[in-house]
Amino acid sequence: MINKKILEDIGLTSGEVKVYITLLKIGESTTGKIINDAQISSGKIYEILDKLIKKGLVSFITREKTRFFKAASPNRIIDFLHEKEKTLKKK
Repeated sequence: MINKKILEDIGLTSGEVKVYITLLKIGESTTGKIINDAQISSGKIYEILDKLIKKGLVSFITREKTRFFKAASPNRIIDFLHEKEKTLKKK
């Protein structure tokens, strides 16, 4: 089980944590199901998903003009942390 506190400690917002954990639980999904299960406002869902995609923690495929989002494996969090570390070292 993924710990919400750890995800927040590595820099994810509370909305990003809710969406990521929801996608891990429900698997590939459209935004409607994510909004309901994560209890995120429909106005924020695409912003949150875009941020998670940029961080490499969510991906999507398009089927019949509908996007289906999927959480990356929790192992991807380690890669995210390595990338964050490299960025900090460059600064």
